[in-house]
Amino acid sequence: MWRDEETGISPVVATVLLIGIVVLAAGTILVLIPTLSMSLASISKTFQNFEKNNGTPSDYYYDVYWASPGLVESPVHEGKFALKMEAQGGANGGPGDPSGGTVRIYPASPTWYVDMSEATSLSVWIYDTQGNNTVELRLRDIDGDGGDRTQPGTTLWSDEYTQQNQWTRITWDLTKYPDVPNLDWDKISSIEIYMWWDGTYYFDEVTYVAPYI
Repeated sequence: MWRDEETGISPVVATVLLIGIVVLAAGTILVLIPTLSMSLASISKTFQNFEKNNGTPSDYYYDVYWASPGLVESPVHEGKFALKMEAQGGANGGPGDPSGGTVRIYPASPTWYVDMSEATSLSVWIYDTQGNNTVELRLRDIDGDGGDRTQPGTTLWSDEYTQQNQWTRITWDLTKYPDVPNLDWDKISSIEIYMWWDGTYYFDEVTYVAPYI
């Protein structure tokens, strides 16, 4: 990185110092400086990357509803493994049951849970062979709270759509997540992803954004 030979200050640092001077001169330090600090203090953290020996204490996934999940080596978005789901609810479910499938994903955490009490978003890379779809997210805590598919208002659908036969990053704004009774955000032990249509899906690199600690 370039630095001024006389001051030793880089352009980034100089910009921050300049902003500070402007803020002080304008008398709006309480408005702008916290905004700058918050943006610099957020970081993307891994929830699950499906790699071996990544800190996951036991199972990486669980078949919630006609998912037939398993780890595969291709296709992957990054690393050596991704999670495959063969959603078959439409073909095998009973009368009145939904189509598609739901897979539960556990965190790569030796404590069996992660603190998401200050998380602002959650993302997952999805390879969708079926078509272009929105994706439903459910959070569960270590006590199993989080609702189920018979309870409306306990999940969050993505605003973004997957793209057929290519990796697409789907992100949920967790500030819009519903107020689910008894959900303990500082002990999230799994997420559940539901795809509406029967078909083959792959998931990789589940991450969430939270303050840097």
